[in-house]
Amino acid sequence: MDIYLSKVWKGGNMSYRTMKWKMPEQVKLLKQLSTMLGRGYPLLEALITLKLYLPHSKQILLAERIEEMKNGGTFHEILVKLAFHRDVLGYLYFAERHGDLSFALKEASQLLETKVSNNSRMMKVLQYPLILIGTTIGLFLLIHLFLLPQFSTVFETMDIENNYLLSIIMTISKWLPRICTFLFVSLLTMGITLYIKIQRVSAIRRVAYLQKIPIYGRFISKFYSQYFAMQLSQLLKGGLSVYEALSVFEGQTYFTFFSEEATQIKKELRSGETLATIIGSRSYFESELAKSIAFGSINGELSRELYHYSKLSAEAVEDDLNRKMAAIQPTIFLFVGVIILVLYVAIMQPVFQMLNEL
Repeated sequence: MDIYLSKVWKGGNMSYRTMKWKMPEQVKLLKQLSTMLGRGYPLLEALITLKLYLPHSKQILLAERIEEMKNGGTFHEILVKLAFHRDVLGYLYFAERHGDLSFALKEASQLLETKVSNNSRMMKVLQYPLILIGTTIGLFLLIHLFLLPQFSTVFETMDIENNYLLSIIMTISKWLPRICTFLFVSLLTMGITLYIKIQRVSAIRRVAYLQKIPIYGRFISKFYSQYFAMQLSQLLKGGLSVYEALSVFEGQTYFTFFSEEATQIKKELRSGETLATIIGSRSYFESELAKSIAFGSINGELSRELYHYSKLSAEAVEDDLNRKMAAIQPTIFLFVGVIILVLYVAIMQPVFQMLNEL
């Protein structure tokens, strides 16, 4: 999903090679811009001021983009050429329609900051378990290649019958590489086939497929529900009607899903359906979103209800993710511990058995 990778942007007779703006750098720039705009700075003046505190290479890039803005370019186009994160570009696209740039920058920076924080925490959570898993796999390979053949030779020489646990370990050791190879090839083939199939269907059906994936599907629903509610809330707050706001969703290109979905929702609105009913019929939107829309439509505060729902939904996603990450490390540690214990017993038991046979 990230598009802050290095790429070439061609315009007129010039071509620009953008640099990587790491997500923490994007967060910092967006937060500083939001703060300065909130204090009354004009956008160009804020960019010129912030440029002074950037590394030299990025100063040059930003200076070129600032000159483009002076010649009629938009801030959104600047961030596109600087290859900022897609979520940021989406927020800026909608901000140009509802007019609250400072708010959009603040929300986009918070979204990216959450992504950065979650990625960092996930790496810390998985770091030691992955090292343990790698060590365990290496230990198992050493046992498979050196220790088990030696035990078999000794048992045959001493005419000792293999114990039950060692027989199981040797059988697993024999078939595990083949099973793993088969599973890897099968999963790879299934993944490639599924990817090709998904690319051929509409974005709406693609999201419907992804939503069926355990755990991941829940986050898909929460993300799309929260994003839709946040942007629709700000568009309505900016004075647009629901139908006009959906037209804005329809015209954006960052999330094809929302473009297709907005077209379909508009058709159903014209046929007499209410927005709450339409959203409630979609499996990829949370039921709470439809309830918030229905309540907001009744009390005349749809924009406010959507905004509150989006914030509560974001907090729920964060809490759910925290619980899952907290459970990952102990689970992996327990799994690795059991494997190591079984290997230890499998190694030591034949030793004791041979001692008893002497």
